[in-house]
Amino acid sequence: MSKGDELAPIEISDFTPGIKQVASPNHPDGAALEKGTYGCIATQSGALVPLPEYTEKRITLNPESYGYTADTDFWLIGAFAADPVYSLDLSNPTPVGPDQKNTDIYFALQTWELGANNAQWYLQSYGSPTGGTIDIKVTPLTAGVRGTPEIATVAYNASNATIDSALEALPSVGSGNVTVSGTGPLSAGNQLTIEFTNGNSYNLGVSWYGTLTGGTNAYVATSQAQGADNVTYDVGRLCLSRENPTTEQILTATEAGAYEVLTRPKTCDFGASRSNANDPTQVGPSVIGFVVDEYARIFPDDSNPTLQSTAKMGEDSLNVAAEDQPFLFNTNLVMHQGRAVVFPTVFTAMGILETYAQNESMWWTEPNDLTSLEGNLGDKYLNFVVGSENPTGYMVMESLTANELLLIKTKGGAILLRGDLDNSAASTLPYVQSTGQSLNRGSTTPVGFMYPVDGGGLWLWKGGDVSQHISKDMDPEFWRPDYSQTAYGTNFTQMCRWQELVLLPNNWVFDTDYNGYWRMEPIDDLPDGTNPVLDDDDDPTPATARQETFFRWVADWKGRWAYGFPETYSSLPSDAFCREYDSTTKRNLFSWQSHPIASTIDTIVDVHELVLTASGNGQVDWIVRSDFTGDEDTGTIDVAQESGVSEDIPFLIRTRVGVQGSHIQIKLTSRGVGNQAAPTIHGVKLLVREGQHVQRSYDEKQVGAQVREHSSAFASSNS
Repeated sequence: MSKGDELAPIEISDFTPGIKQVASPNHPDGAALEKGTYGCIATQSGALVPLPEYTEKRITLNPESYGYTADTDFWLIGAFAADPVYSLDLSNPTPVGPDQKNTDIYFALQTWELGANNAQWYLQSYGSPTGGTIDIKVTPLTAGVRGTPEIATVAYNASNATIDSALEALPSVGSGNVTVSGTGPLSAGNQLTIEFTNGNSYNLGVSWYGTLTGGTNAYVATSQAQGADNVTYDVGRLCLSRENPTTEQILTATEAGAYEVLTRPKTCDFGASRSNANDPTQVGPSVIGFVVDEYARIFPDDSNPTLQSTAKMGEDSLNVAAEDQPFLFNTNLVMHQGRAVVFPTVFTAMGILETYAQNESMWWTEPNDLTSLEGNLGDKYLNFVVGSENPTGYMVMESLTANELLLIKTKGGAILLRGDLDNSAASTLPYVQSTGQSLNRGSTTPVGFMYPVDGGGLWLWKGGDVSQHISKDMDPEFWRPDYSQTAYGTNFTQMCRWQELVLLPNNWVFDTDYNGYWRMEPIDDLPDGTNPVLDDDDDPTPATARQETFFRWVADWKGRWAYGFPETYSSLPSDAFCREYDSTTKRNLFSWQSHPIASTIDTIVDVHELVLTASGNGQVDWIVRSDFTGDEDTGTIDVAQESGVSEDIPFLIRTRVGVQGSHIQIKLTSRGVGNQAAPTIHGVKLLVREGQHVQRSYDEKQVGAQVREHSSAFASSNS
């Protein structure tokens, strides 16, 4: 820029840098702020165009078909798109033609029914104690909220009546609200049942810490018998490949348990393969496998593939495990080499009253027979561990080729298994970035395998010994939805590939062509056409935003449709179960906001004119403002092609601007006419006259006052 009366241009014609969360004067002028930017992406030419539009504001489920009441809170714990599928039901067929949908969305839900039963616990002693006392710690849980722990102290050989009286003396329990049964007194081998009859939930724990005497390694333990609450897992499918989409329940399982507010919902992993238990030498029918808690199933039953029923995958882990195996539940699933490979969480002792959880004890099924456990495992079942160092478990399990299975640890790098699983060779990749507790499996993409890291942003593995950090201009937790409103911390999320795009949790989109980050939807205000320009307040994200934030993504086999899922639902069907996006339909509203333009940082400028290059039909609302002085000007530009002129041909529109100050920002909001796509923005130019430079100060308030002083003097000299 030059000083004096000459007007100099500040031009932005390349928007491919996308959103940069980390503020820096070294960003190109085409870099966008997170606040005020959503619904758009850049093309090969650098133009700003609308992202795909969602076709349905609400894809709903009827909760009554799952036994829920209208106000039941429940979590989505798994989602999967299975394609292609066709409905042969002549009364409800799959639409024909190139635009037909052939998608079945499999999903898993978890909900708690509070206060369904009386809380029951087992109390048992081991090692034959002959003296001493134990402390029974009782923690009340009312509506899932922890109360203050209370302690009842009893002798090593207390009778049922003594234990009963000690517990009823606790304030949270009260007289007449406990029943202790079983063969007493409490001594080696005797198991007592403690039942709370006041309708509340309780957690029980015991401690002795050297107070027990006699015997060998004497201790007392508790275990849950029947909780006051019930947890229910529902697995179903949403059949979109019909004239009239339908839902179908595949599995429902209810277990007694005590709801604990500090325990996050589980996750359900899905995978697609083939299975033929009747004759594994012949190609089997397509099946969907899933694992959640202790359930490992395939749908449909491969021995009767025309029936709507499930079959056990391998065998239920609790049935296969020897009696002395630690308690475990199935955590993750990957289909590899025609097998289902399952990673259950196994608990091992870590001293007194502490356990260590890891999911490295993998097991797998026979090829082309997902109902049978691999016979070669034998007594190695649940003891097959690859790489015992850093036993922190895996977060990533990905079948890369028929010969390679990638396993990235939460700590300690990665392992690559090559060859047949029954006789595989393992390569350790210590320089591949570990995931921490990211609770996200990652996804294959056009540029490599992409995965998030707990507190470390997004990483890319393209083979070899190292992975690359690809989100250096983003907050380390940008991809993770807000979890400040949950007691248990972060929850499981899911990302997926959608053509050249990668759909990330927290409504983010990554463009693999130009390495740019974009926002599919804002977090605090899903666009409904009535509020095209986001407000600029600094209010924290409201609680309702958790139902407007996508935690999981799946995409169909054609790459045309994508489906975003929130975490929780409180009032289905009025809440949206998921949102469907069509890549062939562009939205009619998007917004883009720049960082402070680098050449105007600490420099007073007088903005005289805005020149917009656009195409399409609609209007563009613009805001030009000084970030330091607050001086701003706004307006609307009509984008309308002349009759007979293609809407793809760009043209220039000029408008007057009156803004003086430094740290100039531009905000553009593009809206299409009616349901038409929002106009494309090919570039924007500001014509400015440069004034004085602002002398930097360590006092930000002093800098702001200095900018305003220079701005006023500059305005006077040009009036």
